[in-house]
Amino acid sequence: MDGPNQSEKTVRFESTDLFDGLIATVMPAPILIDQQANAILRVLSESDWIRWRLQLTPVRLELYRVVYEANSHLQHVYLPVSSVLTMQYYFEDGHMAEFAEIGNEGLTGTFAFSGNATSIWTCSVMRAGWAYMIDIGFLLKEFEESSAFRSAILRYMQVLMLITAQTAVCNRRHSISQQFAKILLLNHDRLMCDDLVFTHQLMANLMGVRREAISLAANQLQELGAIEYKRGNIFIKSRISLENACCECYRIIHNEIHRVYAQTV
Repeated sequence: MDGPNQSEKTVRFESTDLFDGLIATVMPAPILIDQQANAILRVLSESDWIRWRLQLTPVRLELYRVVYEANSHLQHVYLPVSSVLTMQYYFEDGHMAEFAEIGNEGLTGTFAFSGNATSIWTCSVMRAGWAYMIDIGFLLKEFEESSAFRSAILRYMQVLMLITAQTAVCNRRHSISQQFAKILLLNHDRLMCDDLVFTHQLMANLMGVRREAISLAANQLQELGAIEYKRGNIFIKSRISLENACCECYRIIHNEIHRVYAQTV
């Protein structure tokens, strides 16, 4: 893959309530290697960044691409910029369910930092966009030598544990409509745009439910004036209405992410 055009202007990064300035807007192609593009990169010291920027490769991740499969040995890690990845578990009957998402607040392959570079779940793309690819060997060495990176990973692992636990609770106790609203809100925070390219079938696959259930949930949210759905695009018309239709799980995740990442500012 060709590298980014260095004559392009640097992309400007905006602020959002959820990550308090750590999250990037959706970036056009090609992209520059920018420390502000991902929250993990943002905390690196100047000396760390000098090493890192030579190791990062911008890559375009297309929808449904499998980043790594279960039981595969990790060779690269991806730090999303404008893409969103999903971590899924596949059941023996062929069905799957999502238990966490990764955007420009984090990176893939956190399990490798516990000493095991073999994945136990599948990671794929749920929102096409850009990411930085980096060698896992470099990251493991940095984890040992860079206190700033090690602290960032430990904080991010704390966030992932919360999201995974809260997702399990949410799936058990709350309606599909509430879960759907939670996913839309989290990605609205992450991407900072009102147009979310999520089809009913994609959301059904991620949530482990029938497509008809997602269609019903989308219709309910549309009747409330929260969203407008058309040909695979979900347009958020009223964030307030969407928050009112959501369960408390969104606020719990939102507040914890904000608290953890505020420590890096």
